[in-house]
Amino acid sequence: MAAPLPLFPLLTAALAAATATVLALSALRHWWAERAGRPYELPVNRTGTAVRATAAALAAVAAAAVLYPYAGWGARPAHNTAAHTPVRAPLRAPLRAPAPAPAPRPAPTPEPPARPRTIAHPADGTLQQLADGTHIWLPAQYGYASAADLDFPLVIAYAPKAQVNDLLTAFAAHADRGLADPFVVVLPSPDRCGTPTPAKLLDGYRIAPARTARALLGLGDEAAPCAVTEALTHPGRYEAVAAASATYNRPPPPHDRARTQLLLATPAADEARAASALRLRDALRAAGPGEVRILDGIDPPRRLLALIAGYFTEKLDGPAHPNHP
Repeated sequence: MAAPLPLFPLLTAALAAATATVLALSALRHWWAERAGRPYELPVNRTGTAVRATAAALAAVAAAAVLYPYAGWGARPAHNTAAHTPVRAPLRAPLRAPAPAPAPRPAPTPEPPARPRTIAHPADGTLQQLADGTHIWLPAQYGYASAADLDFPLVIAYAPKAQVNDLLTAFAAHADRGLADPFVVVLPSPDRCGTPTPAKLLDGYRIAPARTARALLGLGDEAAPCAVTEALTHPGRYEAVAAASATYNRPPPPHDRARTQLLLATPAADEARAASALRLRDALRAAGPGEVRILDGIDPPRRLLALIAGYFTEKLDGPAHPNHP
């Protein structure tokens, strides 16, 4: 917005302009009056007109002279765009040092397997639970100082929970009498019968690695037939197999009879299961050579289980120093 002119120059210029206007009008009227007298041949006197016109011109010049110093008052000075425009560098990506290559990440360290948890001490041994829920029983002899450098034979036992205490007590008692070797007993869930226990779960235990120091046991109508089927289907896993208190309704699968050492045990007063065991023995013998032993009429159940421990002692390698039978 333009700023107003100062008051005094503005009044002076206005007065001079008004004076010039009055004198110009007066000169014009005088000129008309002189002209109007020509038809009557009156004398013409142009001096008054010239004086008035001259005075009007001088007044106009004076008004212009007063306003001249203020020409452009309040107007914003024009900027020299070229002079005041900052010089900018051309737009381009800033120079940056190349990003360093990411350091290689170290390979994740595998988590160590969860340590077994001791949950009880049945039959003077130690019962532990492994990471997958499998239980493992260490006989009392496992903790003896004299056996600290020995590997123990292993029995994988599929047994109902109600029979686990009888099983461990019978094995421990027969070993204490010197009638059986002490065994490490692994107790998977019975519904996992047929699925071998992962070897890594047994790392850290002193267990003999050879097949000749491993046996399989199945107790009851579900686990015993499954143990027989597993032993016949995979004869290279176990040296001996025992099955007790079961009915065998299915024919045996194709198998390598020459490597099968099998005990079929039946408690007393159970004629139906005893007859089923005899039929299975006859079917196995008809398929080829191989040992199938029958043990029946034994009572009470702990005595039957103790005799199974004696059978495994007969068939398996006993506790020994590693790599030395």
